[in-house]
Amino acid sequence: MKDNSINDLVSDLLYIPPLIDRTVKRKILNHTRNLVDLTPLQFEVVKLIEKEGQLHVAEIGNTLEIAKAQMTKLIDKLVELNFVDRSFDKKDRRIINIALTGHAKETLKKTKKQFHDAIKE
Repeated sequence: MKDNSINDLVSDLLYIPPLIDRTVKRKILNHTRNLVDLTPLQFEVVKLIEKEGQLHVAEIGNTLEIAKAQMTKLIDKLVELNFVDRSFDKKDRRIINIALTGHAKETLKKTKKQFHDAIKE
């Protein structure tokens, strides 16, 4: 009987991290949407590139689990908003690298305090 209770508890606890993660992410992303005109997914891409530096489109898609077909539209919009630049890889022109623009870096820098406040909240 005791083993079943422990197993049930462990099973229930496994659901907590994803719920907390989703709740926190949603709250931060909703707050930041007011600061920068990006969708939550676009913002995740921008933050990933800020953290990791220049990345291949496939690396972004794999890391954030975004389908290849969706990545093209997503990157097109970020280019249009002047948040990222595309460039061909010097070693393999089939590979497209994505990097933040100066505008994106400046925007992120200006809104950093608001991001921190949203996280604290």
